[in-house]
Amino acid sequence: IINFVISGEDKLFVFAKSPVISEFKEGQENINYNYLVYTKDFSEVIQKYLPINSRDILQMTVSSPICVYNGIEFIATYDQHIYRYRNNKIDTLYYLDFGKYNVTPQDINDWLCYLFDQYKQWFRIGNINNLYENDRFLSLSYLFNDTSHFFIHLKIRNRTYDSNDLIKNRLIPRCQIQTLHDNSFIAFVEPKDLIDFLSVRKEYLTLIKQPDPFDNPYIMTFNIADN
Repeated sequence: IINFVISGEDKLFVFAKSPVISEFKEGQENINYNYLVYTKDFSEVIQKYLPINSRDILQMTVSSPICVYNGIEFIATYDQHIYRYRNNKIDTLYYLDFGKYNVTPQDINDWLCYLFDQYKQWFRIGNINNLYENDRFLSLSYLFNDTSHFFIHLKIRNRTYDSNDLIKNRLIPRCQIQTLHDNSFIAFVEPKDLIDFLSVRKEYLTLIKQPDPFDNPYIMTFNIADN
């Protein structure tokens, strides 16, 4: 299973959920690679990045989001760094620090069942989704305490927002944010949640039609001002 994006006219940058390239060294665990650069016809591996040891089979069960912004950005599973592939090299852009909820090297060494138990009890945050960046925003999502969180960083103000805080403060209806497109966030809103929001914050929304409680979910777009 792979995610890939085109990098130039003659090669592909690929994330493979099941490691496809290994180095075998006598007396050592196999070194696997999930991040690869192929020729465009997949006939040859040109480069390989961010080695993992063979115990990190957990990679097969989680996401590894990729976006394109001044190069190819991606989040490596379990090390909480956002990297950029550009000009045939990888640089570190950001580190996601969840404090005591970070996945630790010891968690990974203790194998799959232990780490899954940590997730189940909400002692760890590790599965990051929906990575997007543009000139104004950096955004991503993660699951914690059985709740989806959509993280939004407004670069010009160096301010960070959690979607759940926006909902609690009645700045947006209860919703599931799906993506960032250009400078607008796109979300799904259940009719009952939209009706509830309109009862107290009608001036915040421009409606195409009045909501019907029996409708399917609505699509909502919103922005965050720079000032």
